[in-house]
Amino acid sequence: MKKLCTMFALLLVAMLFVSIDIAAQDFRATVVGRITDQAGAAVPGAQVAITNTETNQLTRIVSNEEGEYVITALQPGTYRLEIEQRGFKRFVQAFTEGLSEDSSLVARVKYNGGGL
Repeated sequence: MKKLCTMFALLLVAMLFVSIDIAAQDFRATVVGRITDQAGAAVPGAQVAITNTETNQLTRIVSNEEGEYVITALQPGTYRLEIEQRGFKRFVQAFTEGLSEDSSLVARVKYNGGGL
């Protein structure tokens, strides 16, 4: 009986450590995107800003020569993505990022008036 009680106590301690480890995990997500014009051509050098609308945390990056961008380490929440490039209309999109999810967004920006 004493051996059974000892094993049960050890099992409880082990379960406690497992639950602490699970609670301590930091869920982060990545947003990957590509910015194109209406014809499907890449839009390089665009200013990309993503804001967590719950915390107002802002991250800014610039799209690469293929119009691609990668934003990492996003906590779960509601976000607003804004893309700006001279000669194009401003692009704004809201979305919700879930636990440990990764998102892929294609932003098609429109020419502003007569183009560049």
